[in-house]
Amino acid sequence: MYIDLEWDLFAFTGGIMQDILRYIENKKREYSQQPFFEYLRDRRISPKQRLAFAPFVAPFVMSFGELNGLVFRNESISDPIQDIINKHTYEEDYHWLWFLEDLEKLELNPCEPFIDTLKFLWGEKTSAARRAAYEVYHQAVNVDPTQKLIIIEAIEATSDTLLENSSNVAQELRLLTGKQEYRFFGDSHLIAETKHTFCSSEVMQFVEGIQLTSEAKKDGFALVDHIFSVFTELVADLPIYAKSHQYPQSFKPIGSYLIEAGLIKDEQLQEALVKQKLTPFPIGKILANQGLIDQQTIEYLMEKIVLPDRKVAVLN
Repeated sequence: MYIDLEWDLFAFTGGIMQDILRYIENKKREYSQQPFFEYLRDRRISPKQRLAFAPFVAPFVMSFGELNGLVFRNESISDPIQDIINKHTYEEDYHWLWFLEDLEKLELNPCEPFIDTLKFLWGEKTSAARRAAYEVYHQAVNVDPTQKLIIIEAIEATSDTLLENSSNVAQELRLLTGKQEYRFFGDSHLIAETKHTFCSSEVMQFVEGIQLTSEAKKDGFALVDHIFSVFTELVADLPIYAKSHQYPQSFKPIGSYLIEAGLIKDEQLQEALVKQKLTPFPIGKILANQGLIDQQTIEYLMEKIVLPDRKVAVLN
């Protein structure tokens, strides 16, 4: 196992939980450089295509609710650390519902025979997601509340990394399609994460000050390493899986060209998309009627840039 310098310096002395949390932040920065997150940031790829990995993480997302209720939660003991964990598990209870909503909005809810669905969920392409759920169970079952807390903090760091990147993609997609918020991959989930019990100043102060023996601290660093290793494996092939689901040929909307040219702002496009649902007019006409851009500019853009781009896309 790779031992980080900070691990080496601090693991063999007693201390406080703050040392573990600092180590988690370092691992998070390292984790955020994985190719998968570079893929999510690549605006050359359509936002819908970048989120096409969603079905491949379904086994973990759907299992995590049960892990919260059956493994992390324990209301049979009186312990201040376990009390914090219990509150956290209830705050996470409904996030899988957001995941299902987003699958529908992303048109990733095909009508397939039940047997084909089972083959997918227990097939090779989703094996890393299943292993992640099994590994979390293996590490968290029958351990003390402090170890559970460390595992949860490490998982939250990996989750935050995903949401910090996917929320930008979801916002791009929302502006282009005019659809409602993507609640799992978008800002709703990211904001919810910042409102967890863990994030209150009072709880953070308590958690950071938890005393650890040298052995507990060493075990804590090892747990963090293992959790990040599990999720690094999970995200390793997601860009490949995302590309394996190709959406039908679609063209970049004219609104994207206008934003890229600096002719309108994101919020102006979003307002126009809302109005478009109530009228038969194309988006360019609505923007022109609002005085945000003149019709001649839109016609020039269509003739010189948009239509040539679309011809190239068809040929490719």
